Amino acid sequence: EEIGSKLDKSNEEEFRSGIKKYRSITASFVHSYDGDILNILPGLKESVVLLQTTHVQENILNEVKKLQLRAMIAEYLDTLINIHPSLLLEVRISRDSLSIDVGKLQEMRKDPTGGGKVQFILDMAYHCQSTKEKLLIFSQYIAPLKLMKELLEEKFKVFFITGKSLMLERQEIMDSFNGAKGGTHILLASLTACGEGINLTGASRVIFLDMHWNPSRMKQASSRAFRIGQKNIVYTYWLIASGEKEANKYTRIEKKASLSRSIVASKTHDCVCKQESSNTPNVIREDVILHQLMKNNDMKIIDVIQRSTLEEEDNLSALLRQ
Repeated sequence: EEIGSKLDKSNEEEFRSGIKKYRSITASFVHSYDGDILNILPGLKESVVLLQTTHVQENILNEVKKLQLRAMIAEYLDTLINIHPSLLLEVRISRDSLSIDVGKLQEMRKDPTGGGKVQFILDMAYHCQSTKEKLLIFSQYIAPLKLMKELLEEKFKVFFITGKSLMLERQEIMDSFNGAKGGTHILLASLTACGEGINLTGASRVIFLDMHWNPSRMKQASSRAFRIGQKNIVYTYWLIASGEKEANKYTRIEKKASLSRSIVASKTHDCVCKQESSNTPNVIREDVILHQLMKNNDMKIIDVIQRSTLEEEDNLSALLRQ
């Protein structure tokens, strides 16, 4: 209880004191593997991409607030709408009290510009054609993945894995995806379907359409590409819609991850992490495709932030509240 109260406090001295005491108690029986073997890989560059929601998305989000739904359903709806407004139609709720044109939403399903996240993925896919890179796209929900499949499969070779995919089927998809040559190949996958044993080192770019409250799920998903056998730098993108909700959710998720790292990491590993983050400040400049997307006036990118320090996460929330 004493340790927990220290960890909950924002005072850095109290926090460090709590971590130190916890480690002293658990040092004899808690051991962690820092993953140092991954240092032989070309590298992992992680970015948070802040995207402006469209007026249609904002209007629908405001309309949905009137429904006074339970927290979990409300969050689910917000997540879908922040990806693309047409995904509202995937949820069985009463829309009688909402000022929403259902026919217009059905038509918008074929329009990627209806949502900044969808447009970002399509533009990324087109740019990857010139570099012949493969894309991994994750979501914790099936509806967004089905929408992306509809929009992408006309131009690209698309693979699809969900929790319902049989093990033999998953292996066949992995082999086909990793071994595919020429053009841009894209694998759409649910977070629950890509646990341990899934090897997707053919991909060098990983995109998260939405965020899971358990940060280890996100890390495990990106580790399908960033693992032994990877020959390229892996770029990951956390897509976050403008507004306080997704920014606050990201900040809370990252604080959970930071707390977990602080508790189990060794002092040596702490130093290594700080050194790595200070040596890679120019992720955007190194990422040629992301740099090109940011120069595109049609894109709805507000800003890009490197995932490294807690101070940047606080800046994220402040930026989206403006």
